[in-house]
Amino acid sequence: MQGRCTISREEAIAAYSDAVGLKDSSLATTYNPDVSTDPDAFGNALWAELQHRKRILKDGYPFIVQDALLERNGDMSSAPSFFFLLGVAMKARYLGAYQAKPVEGGRTPEALFEHVVTAAARGLFGGSAVRFGWPVADGGPKSIAERVRSLADKMDVDAEKLNGKVEAPDKDIGLDVVGRLRVGDSQSGTVTFLVQCATGNNWESKKLEPAANRWEDLIHWESNLVRAVAVPWWWGERDDYRRWFRRFDKAVVLDRARILMGRPDDRLAGADRNEILRWIERQAKGLPAM
Repeated sequence: MQGRCTISREEAIAAYSDAVGLKDSSLATTYNPDVSTDPDAFGNALWAELQHRKRILKDGYPFIVQDALLERNGDMSSAPSFFFLLGVAMKARYLGAYQAKPVEGGRTPEALFEHVVTAAARGLFGGSAVRFGWPVADGGPKSIAERVRSLADKMDVDAEKLNGKVEAPDKDIGLDVVGRLRVGDSQSGTVTFLVQCATGNNWESKKLEPAANRWEDLIHWESNLVRAVAVPWWWGERDDYRRWFRRFDKAVVLDRARILMGRPDDRLAGADRNEILRWIERQAKGLPAM
């Protein structure tokens, strides 16, 4: 779709089929090639899925889905988180195009993903959200003890005594993002989400991170700790959420659909937004043109 604002339903179906086939789990639940090989059935399932995504994301979905046309609604700068998450998710499909190197600002797409998740957590949970992942942002404390104390301060709670509880090699102790649930005008006595962001080839190996019992020993959270996993893939179906909830040992599931529901673009810092735009512009140049 580079350089074009509108494509026909037939072009969209052909492009989707060629690019990803039935690897998208939410579409595969609707269309099963073992049951039907009718291309019209695949097309109907795909169009129904696009319409579903527009319904749940509303203005956060940068396309208009009509009966016979798919129209782009704005450019990449109008929905940077959408196109960024899509680009990160596509790395397994276009290995030669994926831009794994840091952008000019020096941050990798994995680190930028954590910033998007942090912004989304503020929208989803209504309370404070902080990125804790490694590597440390410029100007931030470097030692793990200082980082834990700084995190507690940003979340407006107290760090526990850390003597003998943390060591230099700990880095982020499996924790990438912290988000708190706000109920009414308070975050105390609610839920704190400890989020592991998973984008690499070994993402399923992180199903026990972060360890909530260890973090309970480091900070006095004044709330219940709940593990969560954030991924750039779109699952979006009830059975998908059930499956990954079980496979990640009862972690809250934050897939691309749910991350975008948090409206991260509304809360991204300007520097993060600019780096994300530079990354997706480079990414788009490496994709095959239609």
